[in-house]
Amino acid sequence: MIGEAAEWSGRLAMDPTNPHMGDFDRERVLRELDRTIQYARLRCLPASEIIDRISNVCEEDDLGDHIARLSEMQLAQADLDYLVVSMKRLAGRAEESSSRLKLRIDRVLTRLVRLLPSELAVYFAEPYVNHRRKTRRQWAYKALREKQISGAIAVKLSQSFQETGDQDALQLIARNPTYVPNIGADFLLKNLKERYWRARVVEALIVYDRPAALSLSQEYPFEFAHAVGRNGDKTLLGPLSALFEGNSEDAEFLSIYAYALGKLGGKSELESLELFIREKWGPFPR
Repeated sequence: MIGEAAEWSGRLAMDPTNPHMGDFDRERVLRELDRTIQYARLRCLPASEIIDRISNVCEEDDLGDHIARLSEMQLAQADLDYLVVSMKRLAGRAEESSSRLKLRIDRVLTRLVRLLPSELAVYFAEPYVNHRRKTRRQWAYKALREKQISGAIAVKLSQSFQETGDQDALQLIARNPTYVPNIGADFLLKNLKERYWRARVVEALIVYDRPAALSLSQEYPFEFAHAVGRNGDKTLLGPLSALFEGNSEDAEFLSIYAYALGKLGGKSELESLELFIREKWGPFPR
């Protein structure tokens, strides 16, 4: 009986004709019903028509539901090809649009790229990684973050950094470790400002050029420790431990060193680290 009462109460709460419902609640329910109906209408449309609506975006349009619907669909190759053509047309339109519409189009394109297989995404975004407009370059970097880039794009990104100083260009290379040795680890390490991304470069070397990674460990101890922890290769416990003595005064290094030891299962090294800290700075506050 209690369950039936609760169910009936729930129905009344969703019933716009309920005289006990306030104006605010009635408006909310009707708004939710309208959105459900409009989304249901989208589900009745073929992919090509949804793509056409997206490619005709205006400044005031909210295309979130249209893109969400596309993401639900199993797009055929013909649909994907048509999507790329429409995206190119939309990108070209942005060049002649107001700044507000440019921004909206860039946001739409960023979301659409995520729907493309890597090969098509890279094909679409490649012309923009060294675009004269910073906002378009940044869009291209963002669009490719979760995609496997090509060697040609890695070279373009390196050139783009040298021309513009965009850190995002180098970070995108670091996200694709295969190309780190080709672009040059020294170049990347000297120009990446953030330790995290330098660690990603060292991690790439651990996989693709281990002697180079080991030779850089003394120059970049924090980055090497971080990379070893991310990589998790227990055979690197020795080279990691060798960095302790020369960096034992650096609390930030000790923190990342402890992280890496934990990832490698260096129990005895962790015990030695804890003893060292207690002797040097006193017991840990609890």
